[in-house]
Amino acid sequence: MTHRNIALVAPAVVTLALVACHKNESVDQTRTTGATENVRAMAPDPNDKTIERVTAARCERELACERIGQGKKWADEAACRRDLRPSTYSQLRSKDCNVVLDDKVQACLLAMPTENCDSVSQGVRDIEPCGKDKLCSSAQ
Repeated sequence: MTHRNIALVAPAVVTLALVACHKNESVDQTRTTGATENVRAMAPDPNDKTIERVTAARCERELACERIGQGKKWADEAACRRDLRPSTYSQLRSKDCNVVLDDKVQACLLAMPTENCDSVSQGVRDIEPCGKDKLCSSAQ
């Protein structure tokens, strides 16, 4: 290989090495959080507002059920929301819930404060007025 060819190839090799290092660095940073799969699963969703409202209502009920606080299932409401949001998301994400029926969501939220404590922890589908079949329409 001539000096001229080396001069042309060397910058390309350096660029590829830098890109590879940068890519690996960002993957490692994601892995250090321990949430690589959760980050992908929790990407923004058109139904996020509803998901957040239902999750918050579930955690308010958990607070009333005395499951939030020092020495309890969750230390605070933020921990409850982090824990319950994935199950709410899995039931109400836009992929499975094309159209959120706002009037039905309101009925779900109004029913939450009197819901059985065990039902709230189980998931949205176990809360009578809050199941996916109640809150979602398949129409697009």
